[in-house]
Amino acid sequence: MDVVYCDYDHVLHGRALRYRKPPSLRRPETSGQTLFQNAAILMRLLEPYPDLKIVLSTSWVKELGFGRARGYLPQALQQRVLGATFHKRNTRKDEFSRLSHYEQIMTDVQRRRPIWWLAICADMQGWPEHALQHLVPMPPLLGLSSPAAALELQRRLAKVFGGVEKFLIHPDLVQNAKVQWPDVDLDK
Repeated sequence: MDVVYCDYDHVLHGRALRYRKPPSLRRPETSGQTLFQNAAILMRLLEPYPDLKIVLSTSWVKELGFGRARGYLPQALQQRVLGATFHKRNTRKDEFSRLSHYEQIMTDVQRRRPIWWLAICADMQGWPEHALQHLVPMPPLLGLSSPAAALELQRRLAKVFGGVEKFLIHPDLVQNAKVQWPDVDLDK
């Protein structure tokens, strides 16, 4: 299973001010933006990867509940969502809030065990050097509306989920590989 962990704020739009009915964006930083304005960009970037799933790594799930948070996404993205990093029956809201975004995602990675994964978010706090290969950082407020951020995500998706490297170094292939070298006399 291949997974993209997706935050909402600073990825699909600016920062949400409140999560009540209806959620709204902060002003003046997000002036001119609309909620989920970048969702169509994410849909286009994920099109070449029909089996790629989304795990919501957004505070929207903690505040609104999984179903309501997922319901704000366009139908094409909703169909890809298989879960969220926050689960109210596993973790209390206050405990979850104390974890860094990285810790929230890694807890889910350890539980879900995706073979390949990326995280799309603006929060780089707490990400150790060795884990940065899984992070596609977004510029605050702009998110995927930044051409550079969208291009970087496109590049990383291709490398992780669509490249030849994936099939050459797939963990299951390496773990089960039995390499036999032919007997060759190099002195001849």
